Amino acid sequence: MKRKVLVSGLALFVVLLVSATGTVQAKKWIITVQNFSFTPYNLTHVRAGDTIQWVWTEGVHTTTSTSIPDGASPWDAPLTQDEPVFIFIPYYNGTYFYQCTEHAGMGMNGSFLVTGSTGVDEEPRALPLVVYPNPFSDALNVSFSNRSILVKTIRIYDASGRLIRSTDYPKAGFSPLRLTGLGNLPRGIWYVQVTDVLDRMVTRRIVHE
Repeated sequence: MKRKVLVSGLALFVVLLVSATGTVQAKKWIITVQNFSFTPYNLTHVRAGDTIQWVWTEGVHTTTSTSIPDGASPWDAPLTQDEPVFIFIPYYNGTYFYQCTEHAGMGMNGSFLVTGSTGVDEEPRALPLVVYPNPFSDALNVSFSNRSILVKTIRIYDASGRLIRSTDYPKAGFSPLRLTGLGNLPRGIWYVQVTDVLDRMVTRRIVHE
C-alpha cells in the first residue's frame, strides 16, 4: 500500500525573477536517493522558497520528516520506481531532519538548513488552496477557502516537472474554477500549480486514476 503524502507548500521549479526590491531567485536542490544514502545528505545554504527535490535511482525508500521547525509541514513520501520524484518547498527557517523509514536503522538520513528568504509568501497562510476531487478522472476543481483571492493562472505539471497545460484568466478568476478535458492524461502523479493576481504560487500533488 502506498503511503499518503503530506504535502504543503509543494511547488514545481518555482522561478522568481530578481525585482527592484532585491528578491532572490529561488533555487532547486536535487538529492539523489539510492541504497542506502541520500546524496548530498546535508544541505546548508537553502533559502525559504527554494525547492528540495528527491530523485530515486534504485531500491525502495521514503523521504520522511523527523524533526522540523515550528510551523513547517511534515512529509512522508515513497521513493520507488513507480514514484521516483518528490518535491518539497520549505517556508520556515531552521533545520529540517528526515530519514528513509525503510532503512533508518542503517543510517539513511539527511538534513537541510534553511535561512533567509527568496521572497515567497508562507503558502499555508497566504493561499489556502483546495483541489478536488483527488484522485481525479476527467475534471478538477480549484478553490480557495478565501474567495477574495483572484486566480491568474493554473498550470499542470507531470511528475518530472514538465509543463503539460496552462490556463490563463486575463480578467482574473474567482474560485472555484473547474478544469475539464483531463481524461486523456496518463494515470499517475501530477501537480497543479495556481498563481494569483499578486504572483503568489501554490502547488498541490494530485493523482489521476
